[in-house]
Amino acid sequence: FRQETFFKINRWYLLLTICLGLLIPILDYSALFPTIGPNDTLKMSIDPIVIGVQNFENNLEEIVVTPITNTIDYAMILNSIYWIGFFLCALRFVIGLFKIGSIFKYSEKVQKVDHLLIKTKEPHLPFSFFKFLFWSDKLALDDVEKDKIMKHEMVHIEQGHSYDVLFLQILQIVFWCSPLIYFYNRSLRNVHEYLADDEVLQTSPTSLYGKILIKQSSNGFQFALANNFIHSQLKNRIAMMTKSKSNNTYLTKYLFAFPVLALLFFSFSTKHDLNTFPIFENSESALILKDSVYKTVDQMPAFQGCADVKGEEKTVCSQNKLLMHVYTNIKYPAEARTKGTQGIVVVKFIVTKEGYVSRPEIMRGLGDGCDKAVIEIVRNMPQWEAGQQDGQAVNVEYVLPVKFQLEGDPPAKDETIYSEVDEMPRFKGCEEDGLEGEELKKCATQKLLMHIYTNIKYPQVARDAEVQGTVISDFVIDQEGKIKDVKILKGPDSGLHAEVLRVVSEMPNWVPGKKDGKLVNTSFILPVKFQLEPKAVSDKKEINNTLKLTDLNISPNPSKGNVNISFNSAEGDIELQVMDVNGKLLKTFSEKSTGFLNRSLDLSSLPKGTVLINIIQDGKSYTEKVILQ
Repeated sequence: FRQETFFKINRWYLLLTICLGLLIPILDYSALFPTIGPNDTLKMSIDPIVIGVQNFENNLEEIVVTPITNTIDYAMILNSIYWIGFFLCALRFVIGLFKIGSIFKYSEKVQKVDHLLIKTKEPHLPFSFFKFLFWSDKLALDDVEKDKIMKHEMVHIEQGHSYDVLFLQILQIVFWCSPLIYFYNRSLRNVHEYLADDEVLQTSPTSLYGKILIKQSSNGFQFALANNFIHSQLKNRIAMMTKSKSNNTYLTKYLFAFPVLALLFFSFSTKHDLNTFPIFENSESALILKDSVYKTVDQMPAFQGCADVKGEEKTVCSQNKLLMHVYTNIKYPAEARTKGTQGIVVVKFIVTKEGYVSRPEIMRGLGDGCDKAVIEIVRNMPQWEAGQQDGQAVNVEYVLPVKFQLEGDPPAKDETIYSEVDEMPRFKGCEEDGLEGEELKKCATQKLLMHIYTNIKYPQVARDAEVQGTVISDFVIDQEGKIKDVKILKGPDSGLHAEVLRVVSEMPNWVPGKKDGKLVNTSFILPVKFQLEPKAVSDKKEINNTLKLTDLNISPNPSKGNVNISFNSAEGDIELQVMDVNGKLLKTFSEKSTGFLNRSLDLSSLPKGTVLINIIQDGKSYTEKVILQ
């Protein structure tokens, strides 16, 4: 647009686009794609929590990251270069303000109607700065020249060009390493001069005004923060003065900016928590939310490089390739090394049905740059071989633990893990109720059970194989309440092991245990019993034929007491039984269905926890789980 004479439009176009350049990267378009996930309606139970410790081998295979010594930290070098440039540009900005302030302080000031005239004793070109017009007494000008120059500077003052200059100067400090900021600065300065020149030419011949520009082009010096009468690129200004006015039909050229801005928006807008990719990196990653995301499938995703391997060897190959990718590319953050930060970072991400990695999310972090390092390594993974369920490619959730471990002596703090302490750790959520003693312990236990009931899933492979049993996990709650050193002591199936590891690893921080008045590391043993309902230990089709229900919906679930249940069934009498997990009958509701039942159940009088709603009709039944909060 710089060849057009729409100077006012060009000025606002430059200001608007540079503001959009600042805003687009912090905007988020992912809200346009709502998350849709499958509902898991299978039942399971959890044994009471047992506190203790046993000597078992750690079964959690984790990636261990150790710092590499004597390596060049390029990130630190680039960071140092940036801040050196930042402070130099800031210093230049401050010196410019100081020079203008110094001239202002020691010069004669004359108040005019719409500006303050500053008469200086130093030789310099006329310039304006906000409402101040600086004029040197050393300039040899006749009345005509003085009038034209004065009018030129008044345009700068009246149109507020100094605000534009100040805004660009501040951005130039922050983004000094970007070439575009200098192009913007130059273009906006030119537009300011075109606007002022155009105003003067309304009442002056072009030849006369051009001679004045040429005459003053070599006189005095200029101020970077001010609107100087001669602001370089004199050739461009004279060319624009002699150019014919652009036809209004050329205004349509500005419409082409809208599709370009739309493309930039969808290319560079993203989320603050770094959990999504820009759409230009992988257009499919934003669409996976339209499909179900599986945690366990018939064939898990395989890392790149194992396409020709089959069976169990493929799993081993995939793990080795993944380990090699992480070992090769990840670096121990300098901040973590300095602070002696060690531990496990657990990251969750989705391998889409196209094999792309999407939505990396830290489930348990360390901070000090470790979380960011893991996120970046996941983001830079190559395309995977997609997981499959029932012969179809599907989206699969993947959990990866990465351990950061320093060499040498451990940090100077108590690393002892206690099995018996004065005050046991407890799950958070009961502190605001004012409970104490056994009531507080009972409440914390109930909160823990509720968390597990809400988050755990019965793996599909284990369900199909009718695998049941108890998985015993052991983990440590450290002095900060963080979960670490999660391991499986025993259990019937590796798929169940993985699910318990996931749920335990993703737990929020606890209230840590205390011994002798000090916060300590405490060992916990948590048994989780996976149990299929009697009707579930059979062929899946037989389960569905027990009681034919369609469009079954129970909401809200979890609920605070009132639950609405609706479904389609055959006509006839229906009984709704509410039982606890041990099979004890708590409430009964009788209904007569005409083909569709929609009923509200008041369960507010029942104790908090998991209850089962058993739907009975003509001697057949169907059971669903509901969590009461």
